[in-house]
Amino acid sequence: MRALIKVGYQCNNNCVFCHSQGLEPKLGPNSLVLAKIEKAVQKGAIMVAFSGGEPTIRPELVKWAKYCQQRGIAIGLITNGRMLSYKELTRELVDLGLKYVHIGLHGATARQHNSIVGSESFNQVLPAIENLAKLKVELVLNTVITPLNLNSLVDIFNLLRSFQGIGLKFSMAEPKGAAYTTMEKVVPHLKKAAEKVIEVFTYAQKRANGWRLCYEGIPFCLLKGWEHLYGGLRQHGFYMMSEAYETAFYPVDDRNKMKTKRCENCTHYEKCPGLYTNYFETYGDNELQPYTRLSK
Repeated sequence: MRALIKVGYQCNNNCVFCHSQGLEPKLGPNSLVLAKIEKAVQKGAIMVAFSGGEPTIRPELVKWAKYCQQRGIAIGLITNGRMLSYKELTRELVDLGLKYVHIGLHGATARQHNSIVGSESFNQVLPAIENLAKLKVELVLNTVITPLNLNSLVDIFNLLRSFQGIGLKFSMAEPKGAAYTTMEKVVPHLKKAAEKVIEVFTYAQKRANGWRLCYEGIPFCLLKGWEHLYGGLRQHGFYMMSEAYETAFYPVDDRNKMKTKRCENCTHYEKCPGLYTNYFETYGDNELQPYTRLSK
């Protein structure tokens, strides 16, 4: 029963995989955001999560949080985390009902992370994680898998493993926006990405201390044995969302993904979200390994 509101596509990072490149408006109107919060309340949402672009650079954020508190619902953030390195802002948002935070961490070192996000932000993201871990919000750390960090997923886990009870998510870079225009440099091949996710899951499973592991964007058949860890928006409790250019809410869906003829006889056909449509149009589906009744 969570709702996602994108508040505009302006950002203080310049990620190589940015989904929002070229989208307008850069800043969604404040009045429209408030109207959407009210619509979410009327539809029964218990939380509104703000996304973008980057929601924390909006000066109206605290006002939105106060309005949500007045309407009796919690707030969440899908963020690059930079502004949450400021303890006063983070504490204020938590006091106003911040319960869920989804932060991007895309490298195990400052050099690696900063090169992927196009800003000197590594030394802001880590303090933000520390701030939030102490405040006991539902925290999910998301790594978008690209060729630039493909061999460092275990290192990212090791960097963070001193924290407890945190979600760690590995997301296949979606061929969209900036990642579509430079696809060969930004989007790894599915099979290779899946191998690295299995490697870090196997490693982390033996060492994780209350961690919640999940992944997104990779078909089930390439992660056999780990299908149950799929973690898209719906698995995180979101059932409706609104882009910055939309005035209404729409059900969270997987319309950016597809299933091919190779999938038709797979025993996981109904549950698997498939592969990104733009990925199939560029690379095809030869990497897929559909389940059969013998291989189930």
